[in-house]
Amino acid sequence: LERIKVSRPLIKSVCDPECLAKIGADSGASVILDRDLSSVVVRSSNPEIVRKATELVHVRVAECERLNHVHKFCHSEAWIVPKLIGKGGSSIQNLERDSGCVIEVSKEDLTVVIRGDDESKVESGRAMLVEAIDMAKKECIFIDFPE
Repeated sequence: LERIKVSRPLIKSVCDPECLAKIGADSGASVILDRDLSSVVVRSSNPEIVRKATELVHVRVAECERLNHVHKFCHSEAWIVPKLIGKGGSSIQNLERDSGCVIEVSKEDLTVVIRGDDESKVESGRAMLVEAIDMAKKECIFIDFPE
């Protein structure tokens, strides 16, 4: 038995059912997602099969890290998230269309995940996201008054 921890923003990409099934078929191991622990569980009675499947999962994680960009906001920047989404999701939809990427926003986790088919699209989406964040920061000025 082997557990491979996967960061929450990457779960959707890494743990695509087709990919996990392919890893299982290629290695001969049972490969499943444990959502509660945010990990991939590899099982087999043969340690060599577990090693092979674990290696394939690590390759998949590395591939997904290249094709995903995760931007995490701190709590003091939480106000930016609704600005990025825009009215009715219009701003995010424009970013998706212009970058050719899928962009997922989590208000709870204060994260934006950019997923693309290739690294250049992801980089383009990342640059557009940074530009949108900078624009939001220029449009809204907050002043912290000492007590």
